[in-house]
Amino acid sequence: MFESFSKKEATPKSFEEQWENPELTVLSGEAVNVYDINPEKTKDPVPVWIAPGWTGTPEMYRENIRTLYEKDRRVVAVDSPHGIDFNRAEMPDADFEKMPDAILRKVAAMINTFEAKGIKNVDAVGHSEGCLDLVLAATLYPEYFRDLVLVNPAGMIGKDTLPRLMVGFTADIVKGYIEEVRTRGLSEPLLRASRVMMGSIVASPVQAFKEVLAIADADLPDMVLNLRKQGIGIIMVSAVDDEAFPGDRMQQNIKKEHVDGFYAVAGKHNQFIVEAPHYTLIADSAFDARERKRRCAAGEKAACEE
Repeated sequence: MFESFSKKEATPKSFEEQWENPELTVLSGEAVNVYDINPEKTKDPVPVWIAPGWTGTPEMYRENIRTLYEKDRRVVAVDSPHGIDFNRAEMPDADFEKMPDAILRKVAAMINTFEAKGIKNVDAVGHSEGCLDLVLAATLYPEYFRDLVLVNPAGMIGKDTLPRLMVGFTADIVKGYIEEVRTRGLSEPLLRASRVMMGSIVASPVQAFKEVLAIADADLPDMVLNLRKQGIGIIMVSAVDDEAFPGDRMQQNIKKEHVDGFYAVAGKHNQFIVEAPHYTLIADSAFDARERKRRCAAGEKAACEE
């Protein structure tokens, strides 16, 4: 459970000031930074949670967070790339055979941050392994989640093998780097992602490897279907040239009953990071569409006509 938060004297107005002043808390004995980025006016009282991909941190997704902030959304993320210690006995009953410790550590960091911040409900954006974290968190704690945007999600292509996953990731990353350097040179998002990934792996190589094993073993379509039946919105975004989680394999497992929206987009697995402003707007638009649908269902005629 959370223990303490540092107190801000005042919330800075600019993105940069807020980014440079994350809130410090202690989760299960580990001090971590929590980013709570607020625009001057929010268009929705429900904040957006960012769930990073494998070994990712909020720093890797800074421009994604900035884009949502510029669209008047409050964004929250925790800097805990390998999660925190947890006690299974304190978690809700569930089929824990489908929930490895490496992922439950991240679920614990997520839920403890919600409790520490007094957050009752979130929309969430996950990328890659972050989608696995979100689906398991929502399965255990559905009361916290409203809509999920799953970008190039792990766990949606059926049971994988470690060799296939490693080859797919390596091919995608190498080709993605070559294409990025060819078109834009060594861009800041590319350098930042590389720096964060290597730092997280070096800091905890055993946990990083356990997470890879969990990704390869993940099989989430049934869980996603159950979440949607509970009223949680499911929007999937799939890059057509993603070699880590190929779109053709995903389409064999994901049917219309699994999702409220499906976006096929150009690019490779990490396009969400290297072209953050463009791709993050898809998530923002998806959240807008879901809100219009809720307003229409509530009888707001204007929302039905938008």
